[in-house]
Amino acid sequence: MKLEQIRVNGFGILHDLTIDFEPDLTVIYGLNGSGKSTLLNFFRSVLYGFYQRGSPRRYEPLRGGSHGGSILVADNGQRYLLSRVSDRRSSGVLTIEDLNLGTSLPEGYLIKLTGGISQSLFETVYAFGLGELQQLKFLQDQDLSALLYSIGLGSNISLAEINDRLISAMDSIYKVRGSKPQLNLILAALKENAASLRAMGSVNTQYQELVSEIEAKQNELAWLRNTIDGAKQKLQQTKIMLEAWPLWQDLLIAREKLQKLPDLDLPENGLARLHALQTELKEIREKYHQAMARLPSGIVPSLDHETDLCQLKQESGQIAAELEQIKLQLGVASERHTQVQIECAEVECQITATERQIEDLGLGKLSVDDLTVRRQWLAELKALCAIEKDTQSAFKTVAQLIGVCGWLVIGGLFYTARIGFGVWLTAAMLGLLLVWLGIDQIAKRMEAQKRQERMQELTGQLGIGNAAQDLALVECRLERGETLIKDLDQQRRSQQQLQARSAAYYQNLVEKQTQLGAACGKLQQMLQQYDLPTDLSIDEVRVYLEVLEGLPELLKRRENLERQLEDIYNQCQSTDLDQIASLYQIQQQRQETLQEITNLEVVLRTYLGSKESQLEDFFKGITKVALLQEQEQLEAEIDRLTTDFEELQKALGGLNVKRDMLEQNQKLEELQLEREILQTKARNMAMRWSSLKICHWVIEQVSRKYEQERQPEVLKLASCYFAAITEHRYRRIYAPIGMQEIKIEAANGEVLAPHQLSQGTVEQLYLAIRFALAVQIAQEKVEIPIFADDILVNFDRFRLQKTVELIKELSARHQIILLTCHQRIADLFAPGHVRNLDQMVNRVG
Repeated sequence: MKLEQIRVNGFGILHDLTIDFEPDLTVIYGLNGSGKSTLLNFFRSVLYGFYQRGSPRRYEPLRGGSHGGSILVADNGQRYLLSRVSDRRSSGVLTIEDLNLGTSLPEGYLIKLTGGISQSLFETVYAFGLGELQQLKFLQDQDLSALLYSIGLGSNISLAEINDRLISAMDSIYKVRGSKPQLNLILAALKENAASLRAMGSVNTQYQELVSEIEAKQNELAWLRNTIDGAKQKLQQTKIMLEAWPLWQDLLIAREKLQKLPDLDLPENGLARLHALQTELKEIREKYHQAMARLPSGIVPSLDHETDLCQLKQESGQIAAELEQIKLQLGVASERHTQVQIECAEVECQITATERQIEDLGLGKLSVDDLTVRRQWLAELKALCAIEKDTQSAFKTVAQLIGVCGWLVIGGLFYTARIGFGVWLTAAMLGLLLVWLGIDQIAKRMEAQKRQERMQELTGQLGIGNAAQDLALVECRLERGETLIKDLDQQRRSQQQLQARSAAYYQNLVEKQTQLGAACGKLQQMLQQYDLPTDLSIDEVRVYLEVLEGLPELLKRRENLERQLEDIYNQCQSTDLDQIASLYQIQQQRQETLQEITNLEVVLRTYLGSKESQLEDFFKGITKVALLQEQEQLEAEIDRLTTDFEELQKALGGLNVKRDMLEQNQKLEELQLEREILQTKARNMAMRWSSLKICHWVIEQVSRKYEQERQPEVLKLASCYFAAITEHRYRRIYAPIGMQEIKIEAANGEVLAPHQLSQGTVEQLYLAIRFALAVQIAQEKVEIPIFADDILVNFDRFRLQKTVELIKELSARHQIILLTCHQRIADLFAPGHVRNLDQMVNRVG
């Protein structure tokens, strides 16, 4: 479960407050009294309810707002809004809304989100402050006991429980001063039986002597059996020593070889580190030379004035931005001016082409007025040509009408027999007609002559030869000329517009060039101010700044690498790489020889079942020939003792037969039978008690081994975290089997209890255990964010840094919210992960 947002309506001094949280780590910084602890208790109250009314931990609103608020959480890709507000119940009412589905869920769904974590466990592991961190009582929490102290053979088996059962079973069989255990009762009965047998004075002396002889034979048999067993064990030991003899010889050779190899105190992985440092130093030097090569010639970098460098970087950045903007504007202005010039040239070419086309029409240089006059001339010429045709046509028509009328009159006269009158009339009409026609022809000829003269004048002005043939061609040329003149006028207007734009763009270009010059002047002034060559460009200044910014880090790294190399050289007491490699080869040979000796000693101890200090005693003053001779002697002795044992068994069988014959008394038989039964029961009970005692001893050995190797995962994790915080001063946290407490093993092997540690170290111990518990519970149940309130105040600066690194590492897989009132602690984290509670509260207020 990840906490994404908290929204407080009213809770203590907080009201109308919203805080967004990072999915990994969020640091909430605020001065004392700003509401950090209140925020922690708000998160607990939303999950587990408000405290009883009247309790100071209920946090009734002090600055307005309704009591309660909401938290936004995410779990397995689902987002839930948990809201708790005050009502008749003191704990308030909780509502859960599934934001993905838009549905409401019952309160019981909270158990699924929290994994059933109880409130006490939550306040112990997930929501704690400095006071809780300093207390030991959280280790006795029942919910945590299974995680902290569950050392055993499995999840449901406890060695401590088994050990208790064994002790109880042993006590039920036998106690040193007990009277109720079973074996104690049997031994008491045996004493009574022996007293009864002694009370029978009438027992045959022969029987007693026979019993004594049988007991002597039995003792002798037992002695022979023990002697044979001892000889067999010694023979087995001799055979084992013969098998281990080659290993012993190898061990002696390895020890002699070890004495010849010097014990060098060389740094660990020094040769590999030396090669890596030299390679890295070479790279750093190459980067340094490359950086110096990037500098403009004649410039020597200075690292003494960081303030001047920052000021130079700021001023050069401003000038660079200004130059870049001006150059961009200058480029745009130049491009516009060039484009307009190109367009002007194109229009000029169009105008020239149009004028050439007008000249090609053969009409001379035309203007709009010339075109209008020529149009009038053409219209007049066309009208004269039309009049000429109409005059000829009219004359023919009149002549035809007169002729027809005359002939009709003459025909009528001749038809009416008035032929003479008709002849005279006809002659008169012809005469009149001739006179009229003559006058009309004269007038028309004079008019036609005028028209012809005008037409010749017009054709001359229009530049044509034959008006009838060239009239259409002239009209077409005039129409084409009119079109070209319109185009020419449009082109000239475009030319004027382009020339005006060109002048404006040129003026803008000049202004931008002036601005560029002013910016370059600023650059030169800046360079003079910082004692730099004035011929440097802004790009060269930028390169200069980049080099100066990177040089301190390069020099620092180079100095660090050289110092590390010097340390290795000092520890190796040589700067010769081949000699150092030879020293490490010797050290490697010594380590391999030591490992070989260790392996051989382990094998020999396994063979011989002895400690390391006893190996010398086993083989001291012994040769292989002596071992072989001892083997032969032991085998012969075992054969002889076995023969004696078999003969003694036959003799004991005859004595037992005689004893059986003498046992005639019933009371004696009953007492003897009772003695045998009691002795058998005593032997069985003793064997049972011995088995339990051996198991008890094995359990103790296993317990010690388990305390070292089979600690709970929580304590293993806590050991890793505690070692990381304390820079491995303490290497292990463990729980002794069967004990509800923890122990701390220091790097030097010393075992301490928590109360023997300093206050700061105890806090670091309990913090490591809490982190381990949270991680373990997240693996088994559910992940819940950790709220920690001002827990780092008692840490020294070294362990504080290590703890911060551990918190950052853990937050990558478990959400952590750290509350602090110390600015120095908040500054140890990335600004994006820090929330200023004072600013949020003041902004809301």
